[in-house]
Amino acid sequence: HVSIAFKSATWKTIDGASDKMVGDTVLSIFLDHRTANKYAYIIQPNVSVKDAKKSSVHLPVDILANTASVQAIRSGSVIQAVFYSSGSLSLTPTTIIKVAQPCLIIYKPAQHAIWVSDPTRKLASVSIEMGGKVSDIALPSGMYAGSTVKYLL
Repeated sequence: HVSIAFKSATWKTIDGASDKMVGDTVLSIFLDHRTANKYAYIIQPNVSVKDAKKSSVHLPVDILANTASVQAIRSGSVIQAVFYSSGSLSLTPTTIIKVAQPCLIIYKPAQHAIWVSDPTRKLASVSIEMGGKVSDIALPSGMYAGSTVKYLL
């Protein structure tokens, strides 16, 4: 199902940030989970139909996990993951990312760096374990809550 419609609301309805009414045209895309419960999709802006059909044969990403607790992909050497709860993601038999709280991460092994955010804007920190090392990563608060932070491993 796809729709494009004007919608308005306050940020307070989402995260308590502001009572100010905002509105704009919003693209909504959703799949009926009752009939399609095993799937993955990619949003590729500014791609022609011809190029989209080509990339559908050879997906530019590897799906690492697609469960109720974690969804993750690898694009080149970059790992992107959504953890809906505490859990782990096996990248190789010896490389495992474990998180103690729900969060979003981007991991770039070549840079020995991980970017972390909490879209709920409620957490003060996230605990991540990699290679037996536990890191408590402080997250932004106040008006910057929900922003992404970079952490060198």
